[in-house]
Amino acid sequence: MAFVPRILLNNRSEVRREYSPFYAMPPDSQINIAQLVVNVTFAALTGVVVANMSRRQLLWTVGVLAIAAAATFMVVAGRAATKRALSDQALARKLLQERDFAGAKQYFRNARLNWWIAGNASNALRINAEEKNCPEPVPDKSLPADQLVRLQGTASVSNSGTLECTVYNGSSWHVRTILIHVDVVDVSEFGSPTPNQPKQRLILSRDFRLSNQTYLDPLATVAFHQLVGFQPAPSQKFYWHVVSAEGQP
Repeated sequence: MAFVPRILLNNRSEVRREYSPFYAMPPDSQINIAQLVVNVTFAALTGVVVANMSRRQLLWTVGVLAIAAAATFMVVAGRAATKRALSDQALARKLLQERDFAGAKQYFRNARLNWWIAGNASNALRINAEEKNCPEPVPDKSLPADQLVRLQGTASVSNSGTLECTVYNGSSWHVRTILIHVDVVDVSEFGSPTPNQPKQRLILSRDFRLSNQTYLDPLATVAFHQLVGFQPAPSQKFYWHVVSAEGQP
């Protein structure tokens, strides 16, 4: 009877009932007296029954309880494995659509293992076939010049120093990574400056590689974000352009 039910008050914002050792009761909880009385009574009756059993009856009872406990554990473990398998295979198919073939293969393997644990051989074999049909991952390639020029968008630096670049993919490629070049110049002495004016003072000139976990599909738009740690002052101008990009044709 070391374990008794407790009610977690949690500053009276939430009430939860669960079992905990009486010596580990937190200060914001209460013992459920009624349930404790029921537990003590059940334990006492169980003790009386066990005390009047013969050795053979006791061994038979222990054996039946052990089998029942093992069966219960198998049912619970099977349900948990089924839940994990369904989650893994759904994520694998999502990654497959996003062309993340390496990730898809890994989650197909996880799903297959969980189906075996759940005892569902047919689903395990079906997932195994999906894994084998999954394309092999290939390294991303650089976009050719005629496709690179079709990447258009806008870029700016937020007040928190984050580079925010929104790119529209007008190419026929699936793009994961872009390399952009950023110039920040001081234009306080010029009315309408351009990056080619010779007397502008260059404050920053740097390349930034931006990437997402998923591919930017053709004719789609995505936002890239990266903390760069600087903010152009009012007297400074921000210029950028795409240098290169990588993806899959």
